[in-house]
Amino acid sequence: MRRLELTVLENRNNSNNTDGQKQMKIDLKRFPEFRDKDSPEAFLVSFEIACHDFQVREEDKMMILRARISGPLAEIYAQMTEEQSQNFEVYEQLIYTRFGITSEQLREKFRSVTKVREETYAQLGAKIKTYLTRWLEQENADTVPKIREVIALEQFYDTINGQLKYLIKERNPKTIEEAAGLADKINEIRVHGFDGPKFGLDLIGPLPRASR
Repeated sequence: MRRLELTVLENRNNSNNTDGQKQMKIDLKRFPEFRDKDSPEAFLVSFEIACHDFQVREEDKMMILRARISGPLAEIYAQMTEEQSQNFEVYEQLIYTRFGITSEQLREKFRSVTKVREETYAQLGAKIKTYLTRWLEQENADTVPKIREVIALEQFYDTINGQLKYLIKERNPKTIEEAAGLADKINEIRVHGFDGPKFGLDLIGPLPRASR
C-alpha cells in the first residue's frame, strides 16, 4: 500500500466504458501523512481536504488512509472490525474518542479558521465546511431544528460571563430555553443568596454576588 501511486477503480453508472469502470491513479504524496507528533484532528481535516481536491469517493477514503497513517492512528485502525475499517466516519469518531476531541474544540476551530499562505481559497472553503460538519456531527445536529438550537446556544453563551457560562454548560442544556432557565436560577442565587439546592442546582464553590 505504501507505493507512490494507488490505483482506484471508480464506478460510473453513466460511463461510456463497456465495463462501467474507469481507472484513476492517485499520487499518495499529495495526501498528508500522519506522524506521531502530529495533531490527529488537524491530520483528519487535512486528509478530508485532499480527498475533496481529488474527488475521492467516500468508500475509497479508507483505502488511501491506510497508506498514510502510523503510530496511534494505525493502532486504532488495527483494532477495528472488517466492516468498521471500510467506514471513514466510524474511524473518525474513534479518533475523536481516543484523543478526547470535543464538540467545543471543533466549534472553536471552525470559528477561528484562517487562510494559510500555501492554501487555495477552495481549500480554505473545504476546511471551513469540514470543521462545521464535524462540530455539528459531534452535537448530533442532523436536522434543521437541531442546527438552529446549536447556533442559538452558541450565541447565548457568547453573551454571558465565563463563570456563569461554565455553570450552565456543565449541565449540558439541549435548548436555549433550558440554558436561559438555568441562567435565571443561578442569577437569583447570586443576587439574593438563596440556597442552590432549593432551586434544583448543585452549585460548586461560592458565587460572587451579582449587582441588582
